[in-house]
Amino acid sequence: MALAAAALVAGVGRASASDDALAEPWAVGVGRIVVPRAVGGTGDLLGRGVAEHFGRSHGQRFIVENHPEAAGANAVRKVASAAPDGLTLLSSDFASLLAAPVLQPRLEVDPVGGMDHLALLADVPLVLVTHPGSAASSVGELLGRPRGAADLFCATAGVGSNGHLVCERLRAAGARSLIHLPYRGGAQAVSALLSREVTHAVLALGSALPFLADGRMHPMAVTSLRRVAGAPAIATVEELGLSEITFTNWYGLSAPNGLPDAVRRKIENSVLRWLALDATLQMFESRAMQARPLVGVRLREFIESERARWTPLLRDALATGRR
Repeated sequence: MALAAAALVAGVGRASASDDALAEPWAVGVGRIVVPRAVGGTGDLLGRGVAEHFGRSHGQRFIVENHPEAAGANAVRKVASAAPDGLTLLSSDFASLLAAPVLQPRLEVDPVGGMDHLALLADVPLVLVTHPGSAASSVGELLGRPRGAADLFCATAGVGSNGHLVCERLRAAGARSLIHLPYRGGAQAVSALLSREVTHAVLALGSALPFLADGRMHPMAVTSLRRVAGAPAIATVEELGLSEITFTNWYGLSAPNGLPDAVRRKIENSVLRWLALDATLQMFESRAMQARPLVGVRLREFIESERARWTPLLRDALATGRR
């Protein structure tokens, strides 16, 4: 998958803004990119970056709407029920496509099979963090806390998020005193830890990096398969004996089902050009994100494989959280 993504980037090349300016808009009117997370999180950042690119490169103005309520299910509803004209798009992610139907069994649309998925944008490793002086500042200390020890609280970007899965898998591994506290987005989870509303958090690594650098957060482990170049001192969960927690969050761009082929191709090509821009690659590097430019059949196969892998674990995590 990584080789396929690299080939796509190489094929597109590093585009310039002047090249993009030659493109024409694909529809008449102001579009919207619906983000299923609060302002300030990774999905919001990516949605706004794509929206700005569409306006600059095509004269196709897009505004960004944030709908973090109902764990992203409302955002899915708004996009799935819109006209398939390329003017309503979803800044999709793991939680909105895979967790939403588990959280909302009566959700009117299947976010995977009932929508058009245009492009995968990025992979983002997660990091388990705590504050300096925490009662459990390492994974070993977290797992080794005695029965009856005081509760510890773990902030995440929301119910059904990858962070939620990390918290529940840690509990299953022995961290029984760790209680999941969902927030409305990654930025809110960051604030909760900094203000010590919570003792721990699972965050996008890029969101945590500035606070790790200035000492306001203490790293415990990253969830990526290998150590991250931007934070090589942080051990992976696999190194610490928790290989079942190894994964990265991913973000994409989706649309209502039935998008015309010409519109789909134009949006896909535009997104691939944006991902290849030097400014985009620099922004990704600064936030420990990796470009993941998948489109078409490969993208569909990837999402289906993720659904098969994670849906049983999501159901188990949500059931555990209710007990």
